Amino acid sequence: MEPNMFVDRIDELLKKQGKKRPDLYSNLNIPKNLIGQWKQRGTIPSADVAVKIAEYLGTSVEYLVTGKKPPIAERIPADLQEVINKYAEEP
Repeated sequence: MEPNMFVDRIDELLKKQGKKRPDLYSNLNIPKNLIGQWKQRGTIPSADVAVKIAEYLGTSVEYLVTGKKPPIAERIPADLQEVINKYAEEP
């Protein structure tokens, strides 16, 4: 796994969501410039930090690490999935 790709995916998702790194730092209570340090050192975060970042960005750790997107059903918000399931069950 290319560590810089991990950071690039974080930056890509932040940009798509109209957010910036400082937003992530403050919302997750992680040290400022941490992402920049990973990129500079060629490292990635521990699993617990990766999970927090994935949840904040609404994605999976698998996507951040590999770039592989989960199946569409896994990307649908839970409340929307409930509505879909309700209508799928009706005759």
